Amino acid sequence: MKGATYMSISSVSSSAGTTYSSSANSDKIAQLEKEKTKLEKELKEVNKGTGDAKTKQQKVSQLQNQIQQLQAQIQQLKSEKSDQTKSSMQQGSASSNGSHKAKTRGVAKENNEDFSSNIIDIQI
Repeated sequence: MKGATYMSISSVSSSAGTTYSSSANSDKIAQLEKEKTKLEKELKEVNKGTGDAKTKQQKVSQLQNQIQQLQAQIQQLKSEKSDQTKSSMQQGSASSNGSHKAKTRGVAKENNEDFSSNIIDIQI
């Protein structure tokens, strides 16, 4: 069709949500590590202290369990943060590759070649 105008539409993605989530994870990790340090300090004080052995052992056991739970939460958040970073980098790479392909296909379409698998062409 001579004189027809074509418009190509391609998708655009953003990783702002991932960045926020990653930042929130960093804050949560720092908070949990601070709490863990506090419990470790308390554990040392209980171990140094004198008093009923049974009560002391219960307190030590309780503190050790809380520290282990915090360590597990910290490890989980670090793992999620790492996964988000990898995912974000892969999405960014795929997004820029897709954009380049869309531009290339748009040029090819103007040259009357048919590469319309990822592009919607609108005639005006």
